[in-house]
Amino acid sequence: MCGCILLQAGPTGALVNCANIFYAPIIADLGFSNSQLSLNTTIRIVFMALGMLMGPRFYDRIGFKRYLGINMILQALCFSLQGTFTKLFHWYLMAPFLGFSSGALITVPATLMINHWFVKDKGLFLGIVLASAGIAGALFSPLISILISDFGWRYATILLS
Repeated sequence: MCGCILLQAGPTGALVNCANIFYAPIIADLGFSNSQLSLNTTIRIVFMALGMLMGPRFYDRIGFKRYLGINMILQALCFSLQGTFTKLFHWYLMAPFLGFSSGALITVPATLMINHWFVKDKGLFLGIVLASAGIAGALFSPLISILISDFGWRYATILLS
């Protein structure tokens, strides 16, 4: 259960829920419009839905630990690579990979694990686990803002990965 909470707090709470904090400094630095950079979020969310939809199938075929590890590495790699991006199309190319890996990490493993471990009160335990992503997002938001103001958005993406 603690592992599920940490999985929700890290990849989901810190990286997915706080991704938009980076938009203002990226826009100021590289001169994109908000709508241009926001298209990245739309692409990412579409692929997140696909990752959630297809995740259980891949967890069964590839193996739970292996597929979980692949998605964690892919998400961290995609997120940290953003610190090197200079063109708008870089975000568009990365968005499907970040979205799919995030989708496979968001609710799928926690749901699978909670359903296997608990017979009684599955909904309660799953609610606690999934709520940790929102709580972590609220806690990480000011910390990420401080990282961005102290080190810049490029280094902050690498530090968070």
